[in-house]
Amino acid sequence: MSRSLPLVTRAALLLLITVPTSNSAAWSQSGITWEPYSFASPSGAEVAADRGWLTVPKSTRDPDGATIRLPVVRLAGRGGSGTPIIWLAGGPGNSGIQAATGGTYPLFERLRALGDVIVYDQRGTGSAEPSLMVDGRLDLPASASVDSPAAREALVRVADKIRTTMRERDIDLSAYNTEESIADLDALRQALGAERVILVAHSYGTHLALAYIKRHGAHVERAVLGGVNGLDDRWREPIEGDRWIERVSERIGREGTLGPGYDFTARVRRVLDSFEANPAIVPLDGQQVLLGKSEIQLVVTLRSGDIEFVRSLPVLFTGLERRTKLDGIARAVQQAVRQRPIVTAMT
Repeated sequence: MSRSLPLVTRAALLLLITVPTSNSAAWSQSGITWEPYSFASPSGAEVAADRGWLTVPKSTRDPDGATIRLPVVRLAGRGGSGTPIIWLAGGPGNSGIQAATGGTYPLFERLRALGDVIVYDQRGTGSAEPSLMVDGRLDLPASASVDSPAAREALVRVADKIRTTMRERDIDLSAYNTEESIADLDALRQALGAERVILVAHSYGTHLALAYIKRHGAHVERAVLGGVNGLDDRWREPIEGDRWIERVSERIGREGTLGPGYDFTARVRRVLDSFEANPAIVPLDGQQVLLGKSEIQLVVTLRSGDIEFVRSLPVLFTGLERRTKLDGIARAVQQAVRQRPIVTAMT
């Protein structure tokens, strides 16, 4: 049986999809009542925007039943065709509106040259009502492997806590899925008065975008998708991690900066074999933190879409092979996995 490298998401892709139809019709924004709204950009500058609420059915099977409210923010465009550009956040669970105050804002600022940029919190995320936000962290034991029975028991306890919290709020989790989010997105398009929209999406947002295109492709002028998650591609096999590591290794070889004969794939295999046979115990913040094969795999998986992290992989695995400066990756495991905030039941 072949050994498996980390199960990782694909390196960030950029896909431009153009749906050929006639020119977009002019559109109004009468479906949402806008109010002045401002927020601080990453540089600290105040950004003037508009904010409103979109009310949608909790379930498309019961259009006259309970409702969900989604906050929507509009960054006014400075020209372009007038076709609204809608940002679809990833996760699922990330807040689209919070993205405007973080590293994604420069992208939004540049897109404003093409038209209004619309960011919103998908159901179950951010400030959407009812709230699926949950306090607390995963709290996996620091001294046990992330795939140990002790870690699994901790995850079950977290799941029970989330389920109990949702029941106390009378929230039906079966209403929180991609099918309902497709309907929300089309309701947003209609509320904007737009015949067609441009979708810009990342990670899970690309999965939602592709599902929307499949259902409502005539209403999509263009789509820009980064870190693509296909319609049948939310479950990844270990072989995809092997191929991803091989692509990174090929790129390193083409650049040649690490010298002739440098084999990154072989180094990754050696490191994983070493930490599987002999996990390290790293003193960190008064705890003994276990760092083994599974922990390394998870960190690489979760950060494989971060190009700066990918560029640092040769240095990271050199340190791992020498077992030096392990506190950095041990801390990354704690933050990204064991002590990861729950944030929302959508995640």
